[in-house]
Amino acid sequence: MRWAVPGDDSLHYLPLIDELARRTARRSELSELEIEDFASFVQLRFVESNFEQIRLFQGRSSGIHSYLQLVITRMFLYYNDGRTPTGR
Repeated sequence: MRWAVPGDDSLHYLPLIDELARRTARRSELSELEIEDFASFVQLRFVESNFEQIRLFQGRSSGIHSYLQLVITRMFLYYNDGRTPTGR
């Protein structure tokens, strides 16, 4: 298993990941606390997976920005599904 270490190229994507996560949460009209929680959730998922999502990027049809936005939007759907009350 490859771990992200200081100097690894994956770490320099953290500010972009944070920005995209916050933007995604704001679009869904979450509170500031929920925005912070989601941004932390996203960063944790990237770190726990050792930035696997970035390593899987092949660049065939879009840039890294668009690719990460799609990955984070999918994470939001997963995150939001876990927060939605049952019976809704």
